[in-house]
Amino acid sequence: YTQSPTYGLTSVEPYLIPGLPCNLLVFVNGFYSAGLSDITQQKGVIVCPLAEAHRKYPDLLERHLGVLVDHKTQFFTALNTMFNTNGAFVHVAKNTKVELPVHVLNITDANSASFNPRNLFAVEQGSELRVISSSQTNSGASFSNAVSEIVVGENARVEHYMLQDEGESSSQVNTTEVQQTDNSVYTMSTFTFGGGLVRNNVSIKVDGKGCETNLICLSAQRCP
Repeated sequence: YTQSPTYGLTSVEPYLIPGLPCNLLVFVNGFYSAGLSDITQQKGVIVCPLAEAHRKYPDLLERHLGVLVDHKTQFFTALNTMFNTNGAFVHVAKNTKVELPVHVLNITDANSASFNPRNLFAVEQGSELRVISSSQTNSGASFSNAVSEIVVGENARVEHYMLQDEGESSSQVNTTEVQQTDNSVYTMSTFTFGGGLVRNNVSIKVDGKGCETNLICLSAQRCP
């Protein structure tokens, strides 16, 4: 596997959810594509690539990034920490409801591509966020090793949808680390329709009273 920053993809229309307006961040072979993305600004909400957040919001990243994961004992997290090229960053300020869901779309468009997306979603007290993480194959094959950290503040609510529909020649490992505080609600719904190998590692740290956690999963094999 090698990193593949070049691609021939010109449209992501086949990989969008019909009729769903959203904040769209597109990553092709692990690299952010501004031309294929579409982000709407909202007061109290930051949606941008993680590389951009490093430049513009270093204080927020210092407070949250790398806090929930352990790259010293978890092999795939260590691999991601060493080789990640980009990922999604979402920060929701206190008592803010994100109007549009955030769709993080990862697409393979190269032969033997390797990419390590790193995502951070931080939702402050009393706020709400819906985020969709989807993996698709336009062409070729890949090994994807994604790490996501999700911070759910007091009385906050996060709905997280994972849509996995890569080609049979692609493999992916997803590590999701979640921290919930008092009276928060976190729901993860995972839908796996394709991929040669799919491994999902989910760790929920319930760090408060009155928390609600929902894990929903559907795995289905498409008919020829």
